[in-house]
Amino acid sequence: AMLDTAITELPEGCFDLDPLQEEILRKPLPLMLESGSGTGKTNVLFQHAVAYAHKVRDRDDGNRCICFVTVSPRLRRELHQRYNNIEKMEKVALPTIKFYSLRELLGDLLSFAKSDKNVSVS
Repeated sequence: AMLDTAITELPEGCFDLDPLQEEILRKPLPLMLESGSGTGKTNVLFQHAVAYAHKVRDRDDGNRCICFVTVSPRLRRELHQRYNNIEKMEKVALPTIKFYSLRELLGDLLSFAKSDKNVSVS
C-alpha cells in the first residue's frame, strides 16, 4: 500500500491506460483495487508505484523501499524487468522497488520469523 498524495503525472515507459483506469490512477492514496482478471489492476498499481518512486527519489534517504506484491511469479519478474527498463530509459537512479510474488513474500516472512528467536512459528 502507498500512503501519499494523488499522482498527477506518469513517467515514460508505463502501460497505456483506458479512461476509467486513468481516473482511478488519479485518486488519492491509499488504493485498493478489486476486479476480475484482465481488468488492468496491476497496470494501474504498477504505474502508481513507478510514479511514487519518481516522487520520492529526491527525498530518498537511502532507507526507503517500495514493496510491490503480485500473485504470479511470472508477473513479478516481468514488472521487475519493466521497472529496470524505465530506469535505463530515463538514465536516472530510482528508489528500490522490491517485487515479490505472494508466495515469495510469505516465504521470506516465515524465514525471518523462524530466524528470530523471540518469535514462535508453528
